[in-house]
Amino acid sequence: MKLSEELINLRQADVHIAEATRRIEHQQALAASLPAGTEKERAEALLTAMRATLVQFALHREAIVENIARLRGSGDESSDSAP
Repeated sequence: MKLSEELINLRQADVHIAEATRRIEHQQALAASLPAGTEKERAEALLTAMRATLVQFALHREAIVENIARLRGSGDESSDSAP
């Protein structure tokens, strides 16, 4: 994969992480506002799944960053130079 493509992937990963963080904050507020019961349990279960997804987004971002470092360090002519 080219450096320019990985830089685009990094920007996209950052957007996904920011959006997921905002959604989690909203879900936390929603879950906190619900009375005890089935709906609150479902809201909290969804929150748990959302947090797990955010962890996966962060791991994917780390992999992209590592690949960017590798591409920058390789001096491979098939990779684009960074702007």
